[in-house]
Amino acid sequence: RRHRLEPDETLDLRVLFDKSVIEVIANHRTSITQRVYPTRLTPVQLDFECADRVSSFEIWEMKAIW
Repeated sequence: RRHRLEPDETLDLRVLFDKSVIEVIANHRTSITQRVYPTRLTPVQLDFECADRVSSFEIWEMKAIW
């Protein structure tokens, strides 16, 4: 199912990284979860195709449960 925005609605994304899982939640109603297997020990990089339309971006570090 596609996430459709109303004409005046902004897009709010919450992106969660946890070792080999990435979850993206859009506007608190649509989510996608994907398992990933990094091949290098390099920092995660995010690229935005519409960087000029990003109004804010925040990063929080998740604490380990172990």
